[in-house]
Amino acid sequence: MIKLNLPKILKDNSFIILLILFALFLRFLFLSDTPNLIDESYRLFWGETEEGLREKQLVDFHPPLIYKFTNSLFHFFADSVLATRLVFLLFGMIDIFLIYALAKKFNSERIAAFLASVNLFLIIFSIHISPYIILSTLTLLSILILMKISEKNNLLNLVLIGIIWGVGINLHYYFALLIATQTIIIFYLLKRGKKLYSMIPICIVFLLFLPIFDLFIHQLQYAHHSTYFETSFLKTIWTMSLFYLPHSFSVSFILSNKIAMFVSVVLYVIYTALFINFLFRFRFENNKNILILSFSFFGFVFLNVLGSFVQLTRFNTRYLFIVFPLYLIMVSIGLQKIKSQILKNIILALILVFSLIGIWLAFSVFPFKGEVLL
Repeated sequence: MIKLNLPKILKDNSFIILLILFALFLRFLFLSDTPNLIDESYRLFWGETEEGLREKQLVDFHPPLIYKFTNSLFHFFADSVLATRLVFLLFGMIDIFLIYALAKKFNSERIAAFLASVNLFLIIFSIHISPYIILSTLTLLSILILMKISEKNNLLNLVLIGIIWGVGINLHYYFALLIATQTIIIFYLLKRGKKLYSMIPICIVFLLFLPIFDLFIHQLQYAHHSTYFETSFLKTIWTMSLFYLPHSFSVSFILSNKIAMFVSVVLYVIYTALFINFLFRFRFENNKNILILSFSFFGFVFLNVLGSFVQLTRFNTRYLFIVFPLYLIMVSIGLQKIKSQILKNIILALILVFSLIGIWLAFSVFPFKGEVLL
């Protein structure tokens, strides 16, 4: 009888290569040469007319960088949607490597890379033309730099994180919530007498944000006279339960498909249990890296809930993708902390099987329409 020891297999370097190839295969299933969602068309054909450009900038509460970036890529690749998608797929693969590098600090790197490879939420955003996969990459890079700052106060690291923040907020205004959270972390990490150095990245962000400040004010005025920021607080709390994250199915699709419902429940129970296990273990650890990881995640989530409660911001499930890789890393730590080898095997096998079923369900409704996914 052959004994399948998945955690041991995950320690084999050759398996990591196979894992990356497997991750690419799963993502290639969803690649296409046509825009699947309305906002993808906006980003590809943005700026075609001056009148349309001005109208889009006011109505859509987003910075222009993502539009300029995708529009430039689209025309550079001879108006190929597929080639443009491949660039975003590259960011998705970079995310897996960064997740591996971060999780290595907690001895859960193979598990984290495995979760990132088969997770439907990551797969969908890896081929979706949107700012979120780039934002998640920037988040992971910022965490790595913060961990470097915790080891040694280096001005170069402060400059680098300031640039990352500046690029992030030029891609999506919600990145400001992560900036606010990580500013507190930097202030905490800097030694006495060097606290003012925390102003370096903030000043860099200000300089990089300054060119679009006028546009931001106009968008803010437009949003103030519309219902853009109105969000149900209870709906936000429901979304924040992380119910969507392991599988990315919308509630409407779950309720209309019994298999999707079963897959969702199983994955939700597994991920939530592992996440709770991480939280329980975290209470007994004095580790700056754990603090940086956790505070970045929970700070972003808390500010989203707070903004929704006072109706200052509008919340959407996909905004959580900015910090979703951090969630996966914490889940991987929760799994790594389990002592029973047999139980680890069972959990990994269940995640693999039900993730693949979820991917099959998602592929069966491709291309995505409206609220079917995301």
